[in-house]
Amino acid sequence: MVLEPGMSGRARLFFAVYGLVVIGVVVGLRELLGMSGAPLAAAAVVVAVVLFWGGLRPVYRRVGSVESE
Repeated sequence: MVLEPGMSGRARLFFAVYGLVVIGVVVGLRELLGMSGAPLAAAAVVVAVVLFWGGLRPVYRRVGSVESE
């Protein structure tokens, strides 16, 4: 459902904010923990998946349900 043609502005805004949060966390890992290379890439994937499925997916469902009303 990510970036489907015809997505509303709210859904696009949601994914833009989500992407910025993931980038912020990854930059923080790089700067604070000194991670780089493959470990940083693996951490980025884990952060993206866990953040979306664990916290942001319920918010996205609410955004979708508000659009359908």
